[in-house]
Amino acid sequence: MSMRHTTSDICFLAPVPFFQQLLADSQGICSGGAEVQMAMIGRGLAERGIRVSYLVYRTGGPRIQMFNGRMKLVGAYRPRGGVSGLRYVSETLPGMLSGLHLADAAVYYARGASGLAGLVAAYARARRRAFVFAVSSDRDVSPRGLRQLLKLHDRVLFGAGMRRADAILVQTDDQRARLRQHFHRDGLLMPSLCHRFPAQVEAGGGHTVLWAGRARGMKRPLMFLDLARSCPGVQFVMALSDRKTDPVLADRVINEAKHISNLKLLIDVPYREMSGHFDDAAVLVNTSEYEGFPNTFLEAWAVGRPVVATVNPDGLLTRNRLGLHVHDLEGSTHAVTELMASPERRREIGLRARELVGGRHSREAVLNAYIEVITQAAQGYGLRIGGGDG
Repeated sequence: MSMRHTTSDICFLAPVPFFQQLLADSQGICSGGAEVQMAMIGRGLAERGIRVSYLVYRTGGPRIQMFNGRMKLVGAYRPRGGVSGLRYVSETLPGMLSGLHLADAAVYYARGASGLAGLVAAYARARRRAFVFAVSSDRDVSPRGLRQLLKLHDRVLFGAGMRRADAILVQTDDQRARLRQHFHRDGLLMPSLCHRFPAQVEAGGGHTVLWAGRARGMKRPLMFLDLARSCPGVQFVMALSDRKTDPVLADRVINEAKHISNLKLLIDVPYREMSGHFDDAAVLVNTSEYEGFPNTFLEAWAVGRPVVATVNPDGLLTRNRLGLHVHDLEGSTHAVTELMASPERRREIGLRARELVGGRHSREAVLNAYIEVITQAAQGYGLRIGGGDG
């Protein structure tokens, strides 16, 4: 089979706020896990010689811009452009189609459930390009979760995208089982990438209990406030972001936090500044109803910190003994109290956690796996990864 070239090897679908700042690792607000992973993976692939492009929100500048001389940013659509009430057909749809064409990628990559995934899949099929979808949360492979997340027309489009995807990447074995059950597709297990792995750390060190996440109901930030109240002798830190999604919840968290003396509330911390808060923490707490594979787990484990969480992806907290899996406030209180009283136990957990992150989730291991996936997906359409005209 003769191999054809495109001007991008892979195009990441990333029309989300702050993505350019996040990509630059500058003052971008701490975004969700999907955006963080796409930024890290794209930067790493570009350093390996892969031609990377991102489909981002369109601004007033040129439609195509180069970033760091290696990555191409393609403006898709304006988030508030077009005709009110007809925005999808007047702005989003034409902007996406023209952006996909300008990216001219061998592989198009979408992460997280949305109707746009179906649009990209249809475009890729029509142009004989590959489409790869990456699951970002357990909700992506749950019919009930999708009903809560997407409107009916977006669920229909998303379902079409899942059927047409050339490869579907999952974060856990549980997601792979759900994908097979509900979508009748096989998933490829793709570990998340840990962006920071210091050579020297004090495993089991730190002095605070950290919570980091978005102001969303499924994250249950109010449970963390209750946890701080139940442990008055411990210092708690909450890094809260994305207040606009649920401003009522965010305002309640902010107002209640003012009256908790052992809690420090941080609002919209720039992503590059979060590392220092993980270094200061003794324990990371997660209070979510569900997750995919939280980046915060990897960031805590990379510096030798145990995790106390209401989610337990693939049983790592219990089977691999990387923290404590809890179910409610009472369990969280006991777990935090126990770990804060035992630096030696935190150290034992932290050393095991660093071993896992330094192997399975290392930059080298994850980027090698991505290159293999996109190379095989592109070859299925007679497309070559790397080289050619750019």
